[in-house]
Amino acid sequence: MGRMRHLLPALFLFFSSLAAADIDLTPQGFVNDYAGVLSQAEVASIEEKIRAVERTTGTEIAVAVVKDLGGRNLEQYAHEVFNAWGVGKKGKDNGVLIFVSIRERKIRIETGYGLEAVLPDGVCGHIIRNEMTPRFRSGDIAGGLESAVSAIGRIVGGAPAEQPAPSGSADLPPAGFIAFWTTFLLIFTGTGFGLAGLLAQLCLIVFLFLGFFLTSGQPFSAPFLAALLFAPFITVFLLAFVYQILAALGVISRRRSSLWTGTMMAQSSRLGSSGGFFGGGGVGGFGGGFGGGRSGGGGASGGW
Repeated sequence: MGRMRHLLPALFLFFSSLAAADIDLTPQGFVNDYAGVLSQAEVASIEEKIRAVERTTGTEIAVAVVKDLGGRNLEQYAHEVFNAWGVGKKGKDNGVLIFVSIRERKIRIETGYGLEAVLPDGVCGHIIRNEMTPRFRSGDIAGGLESAVSAIGRIVGGAPAEQPAPSGSADLPPAGFIAFWTTFLLIFTGTGFGLAGLLAQLCLIVFLFLGFFLTSGQPFSAPFLAALLFAPFITVFLLAFVYQILAALGVISRRRSSLWTGTMMAQSSRLGSSGGFFGGGGVGGFGGGFGGGRSGGGGASGGW
């Protein structure tokens, strides 16, 4: 039984990493046309615009055009491709992925952590609706992509973005990501730290989700979502702190507190050193290759 406590989290991490790594798209450049809808001249033209944006702002833009989603969720697929490719500079996370599926006629603009304030979800949605959708509907895929790249370049370069009218609902993280991460948090704490860890994690998740949804559309809603990503570590350190206080008050023995705390820290350390679920080490092999950036799921989706 003791082995199972350590084996279950390890197995969960292993299969989660396999799911995140199940990306059959290998980038050959900034523009990757897997659907065969762009000519070589169009690819070269879009790539030149992307390189110009990178030279002037440091922002990396990647384009992926696929034939179909293969039954996958658009947001989750784009999110996994972004992190598998490592779009953006490592440490700056200043990447943007323009993801297009031809058969489903769907578009996703995914942004790195470092650009979420400059390219919030509403602005990404505005670019899709006004720069891409009209051109895509007329059959001009290349024109829509070029227009989107130009708009992104202007915005990250400091030009004011036209803000869309506020709507009744804020853009939320992908449902698949929320379900996956919440399930992992509960399994991780339940198997590693017992009932106390499970209850503490559940309370923290409820608090963070309530905080995010109640402040949706406000500037201070993002910290709640960001804290959710670090919930396992927050729970570990909070419980360790509580156990130390209980030991100091004599409620539990110091030996038990030290043993429990040591187990938690070791479990947390293994999680931190596993490399995470969604991160990619970056992809090179072409001029100006991607630098290892990451996305937290920010961006917007649309269609034509």
